Amino acid sequence: MPPTTAHVQAELGLLVARLARVWRRKADQTLAAHGLSEATAHPLLILSRGGRENVRQGVLAEEMGLEGPSVVRLIDLLAAEGLVERREDPTDRRAKVLHLTELGAAKADEIKRVMKRTRAELMKGIAADELAIAFGVLGRIEQSAHRLYEAALEEEAAS
Repeated sequence: MPPTTAHVQAELGLLVARLARVWRRKADQTLAAHGLSEATAHPLLILSRGGRENVRQGVLAEEMGLEGPSVVRLIDLLAAEGLVERREDPTDRRAKVLHLTELGAAKADEIKRVMKRTRAELMKGIAADELAIAFGVLGRIEQSAHRLYEAALEEEAAS
């Protein structure tokens, strides 16, 4: 007998949280052989997306869902490895933007290759249509969570 709607609603958040933890552990395990972790790979992947030159640290932090100081530490590590450079913002000399080095771009390509294999292993045996449905449903739940979170912030600010 399939689970009830009430059961699914009660357990879905916990399931997603458990999945996120085990996914990160598997990503860390995979990336360790390449001198990275999921945390250090994430900014490289964001910066490697097409047209992502000159990304400010604050924008990167927002995309990663992290606070600024956490991103600064990650970028410090990546810069020390020669994967990322901080440059003067061409539109505002007071600000710095992030740029992938040639080595960083190569490392991002390597990450994409190894994580593609890992994702294929994780999702083996799940039909493409099932994955598409799961992706769509989780995306809608994420949008709803963002909307409710922002509304609560606005309500707090107004009171």
